[in-house]
Amino acid sequence: MGKHNTIKSLNDEILKHARDGLVRRVSDTVKDVQKESIQDVVYNAYHPNVYNRRGENGGLLDKGNMEEKVLQSNKKASLIVKNLTEFNRENEDDDSFSYNPSVYNDYLTPLIVLGHDRHIGIGGSGYIHNNEGDFTKSRDFIRDTESRLKSTNAHVNSMEDYFESIGIKVRWQHVKKKLQKVCYKRKTWKGG
Repeated sequence: MGKHNTIKSLNDEILKHARDGLVRRVSDTVKDVQKESIQDVVYNAYHPNVYNRRGENGGLLDKGNMEEKVLQSNKKASLIVKNLTEFNRENEDDDSFSYNPSVYNDYLTPLIVLGHDRHIGIGGSGYIHNNEGDFTKSRDFIRDTESRLKSTNAHVNSMEDYFESIGIKVRWQHVKKKLQKVCYKRKTWKGG
């Protein structure tokens, strides 16, 4: 880190490094924790009979479907990670297709997190034929991800590792509590 003549220039450089750390390290950590939550909360809840799960190949576990966005204000940066997995259209021409294929702008996450009845209640698509069973209940992997991050501080440790990797030592005991707050928005954002 270079020399600074003003507090503002020092803060600007720290914020720049924080943004870089959120994108380069913390987002990957959050995605890994989200994958654990999806496996435990969603996939282990039941085993489908009608379709094959896509998993890491275009499904909920695919990190390519998890997009990060850094929001910045004058004095802070926040990370939002969204799972933008789309409905599986593999069987959409089949009469047994389980999702409403007419609603292509829907992502799978709200249906799984809210459950069938609540998702239909807010205007989303749902299961067409068989809308009873464990798979229709809420499987809130987002809340589980938040809980895991808060209990393990994996995101905080990831940021600490990033700062140390670029030669910045921080007295974490003073800032860890602020970093422990997880910014995890439930509304889907589109674009950049």
